[in-house]
Amino acid sequence: MTQAHSPKTLFSLVYKYRDILGRYNLQLGLGVLALVATNGLLTAIPWQLKQVVDFLQKRFPAGLHSPSPSQQLWTEFYPHLGWIALLATLMLIARVLSRQWLLGAGRRVEFDLRNKLYAHLLKMPPDYFAAHPIGELMSRLTNDVDATKYLTGGGLMLGANTVLAYALAIPMMLKINWRLALVTFLFYPVVLILMSRISKKVRQGFYSVQSVLADISTVAQENLNGMMVIQSYVREDHENRRFQAVCERYFSAYTGLIHERILLFMVLAALSGLSLFLVLLVGGWQVIGHHLDWGGFVAFTMYLEQLAWPTMALGWTISIFQQGTASLQRLDEVFSTEPSIQTPQSAEGQPTTSPEPSASGLMGHLEIRNLTFAYYNPYHAQKAEEAAANASTPASPEADQSSDLSAGALPSKPVLRDINLEIRPGETLALVGPVGSGKSTLLRLLPRLMDTPAQSIFLDGQDITQWDLSALRASLVFMPQMSFLFSTTVRQNIAFGQPQVLQELLQEDAPQPEPSIVQAAETASVHLDILGLPQQYQTLVGERGLMLSGGQRQRVSLARALMMDAPVLVLDDPFSNVDAETERNIVSALRERKIFQHKTTLLATHRFSLLALCDRIALMDEGRILAVGTHAELMATQPLYQKLHRLQELRNALGEWTLEPDSTEPKGPAVLVAADDAEEDS
Repeated sequence: MTQAHSPKTLFSLVYKYRDILGRYNLQLGLGVLALVATNGLLTAIPWQLKQVVDFLQKRFPAGLHSPSPSQQLWTEFYPHLGWIALLATLMLIARVLSRQWLLGAGRRVEFDLRNKLYAHLLKMPPDYFAAHPIGELMSRLTNDVDATKYLTGGGLMLGANTVLAYALAIPMMLKINWRLALVTFLFYPVVLILMSRISKKVRQGFYSVQSVLADISTVAQENLNGMMVIQSYVREDHENRRFQAVCERYFSAYTGLIHERILLFMVLAALSGLSLFLVLLVGGWQVIGHHLDWGGFVAFTMYLEQLAWPTMALGWTISIFQQGTASLQRLDEVFSTEPSIQTPQSAEGQPTTSPEPSASGLMGHLEIRNLTFAYYNPYHAQKAEEAAANASTPASPEADQSSDLSAGALPSKPVLRDINLEIRPGETLALVGPVGSGKSTLLRLLPRLMDTPAQSIFLDGQDITQWDLSALRASLVFMPQMSFLFSTTVRQNIAFGQPQVLQELLQEDAPQPEPSIVQAAETASVHLDILGLPQQYQTLVGERGLMLSGGQRQRVSLARALMMDAPVLVLDDPFSNVDAETERNIVSALRERKIFQHKTTLLATHRFSLLALCDRIALMDEGRILAVGTHAELMATQPLYQKLHRLQELRNALGEWTLEPDSTEPKGPAVLVAADDAEEDS
């Protein structure tokens, strides 16, 4: 899970993201002006009512016989009512406009911020998503972005309305009776101190709630995706208890937050009630003592009542601002993480303008020079830092010797060591080796799906770390070992790498499949399977392609890779989930259509049938290349290659499925083993 960064103030976060939060300054300004008009009109109403009360008190003094009202009296009285009605109508219009502008700006900020966050995540390398649960990132994309909407729209509206209400009402209250105003606001400084302390706890509570909510999303997403495994191992009750435990943490965190918010509202409610009590008490004395007239008392009381809602709304405002600050800080944690793999800022000679690699005259000459690579291990990195700190501290000779020994054993073991390899343009080279030899790691480094060391891999004589990242990946098509399909139609999955074809498919209602899509599917030996689907090429494959079998998903992924007319083709064990007959059909189609003839192809495989299509074979073991040559040359000189070949022949002789008894438990059950299951390099 993401570690929390040091807390930042709201102003620093707003300034940092001013390009988004301040993009709608005009609309926000109009909304604030409408709020000014609203509060100005609202302030004028009690003063107008004061004039009415003074007029009535003057015309009908207490204790005197009141004559019947004359026509002139009504003529003087009606304009006061008309002014009050006009002010109320204008205030209603201004309030509606202020809400439309301010809340609308908040919605637009939410839209822009969510798009920016998603675009930032698209730039992150795959190892970032391995370290950050998808459920947590989804929570930040939804819950945290939604909270920033209230920060910009509703929070600004409530905050500005509160400030304006006090700024306009207090001078009028001082004008009516400054002594009564001082008594009314006597306890406000104490309340402000209490609110400041409570608001800090509210912010911490919101951060904890959002973090636990992300954990809920993570657990739910993992369990729903792994439902087959959960039910297969009868772990429903255990996972239910685990989910309930996370929900209890959320309930506990949210309950604590509610307690803090209730305390905040109680303080504000007490302040409002105490102020009203003092106005009635002291103001009543002043009216009785003829130090305040009835019109002033009524107007003063109305001003205080008008401040009651802004005072109560101040609690919501503080709550919204603290929630928005906590959520914006959580978003800042994502934005502050720069992609470890980026296009160099000052690279020269890279193809940055042409989206078609063939148009730039790319030959596809790959060269790997002295490549050594190790995965980043946080445990080893932490231990290395501790060892370095201990080494810099004077200690006994025994401690120094122990520190040196431990530091020497700390660095993680390289996955690839001193790899030197050259693949000529148009050549097909296969990587063969046991599981864990580093084949998949080497292939992932070619399109820079991991942080490739500089000056180690060259494409047409240029270091790939100096290439434009989009141009490099458009020039080098990579098919990963783990097949992934999007929850769209079969044809859209195959045409995924061709934006023009994909756009045409999305615009048409019921088109026939493109000939290029059918050709790619036929080459991958999945065309007949697609014709057997309910809607053929328009069949929805479901989430991650679960409506198809593992072999069908892999062949659709192969067809998607073959659709890309790129000079370099990289395939990571493309036949791991297909049977022997389908494998022979695919190999025959690849040979007949000469798919590899004009492409530089690098593939990792455990299937020796594919080697007939390859010009050369590289034998790998423990991260090193032992030998490079043809099938005959390796069979004659390499014992490991001979062993792998014999195992493949034995597997072919036994068939696709074998029953292997458990050697450690003679009486145990037989184990059903799939000979062609996908194998992942560590």
